[in-house]
Amino acid sequence: MIKNLHIKVNSEIELKVLKKVNAIELFVLILKNREWLEKYIEWISKIKTPYDVIDYINKNEYKSIYDKLFSLAIYKDDKIIGVLSFQNGDSIKKEVEIAYWIDEKYSRQGIVTASTKSLIDFAFSMTDVKSIFICCEIKNIRSYKIPQNLGFEFVREEEGKGYLKEGNPVKLIYKLDKTVF
Repeated sequence: MIKNLHIKVNSEIELKVLKKVNAIELFVLILKNREWLEKYIEWISKIKTPYDVIDYINKNEYKSIYDKLFSLAIYKDDKIIGVLSFQNGDSIKKEVEIAYWIDEKYSRQGIVTASTKSLIDFAFSMTDVKSIFICCEIKNIRSYKIPQNLGFEFVREEEGKGYLKEGNPVKLIYKLDKTVF
């Protein structure tokens, strides 16, 4: 069942559906990384209490990966270290977007890339998804290296789109089609 989705990435990393019981752990992780994350993720600044995290978790319906938001916690050794989500799905075009963030302590270790690859494997092998998009801020080099390393095709650059706490946002859009994966 999709509400209990659990994807084993490797011997140390797993992806699991977020539950309300994860709210405190996720809240503490967001607080710890707030300054780093809010440069590129608009909703991070809106998280003020664990109840805000519960509201975020409740936005996930877990009925379909085409839901507006379908978030999975990234676990390393049974500890949440980040979040990977399907979002803005379109069940008619069979498209989804993947978004991600991770504890700064665990960045540059290939965890998000490996987790994203596992989520792509799931989407293309277990669902009818035909295309996956990843959108990144041009100034977030670590973020846009992920679709590049996973074989996504660069689609376009959109000035004034996306979110950047300071400066003018420029969103990079990458696409991966099932036929080339």
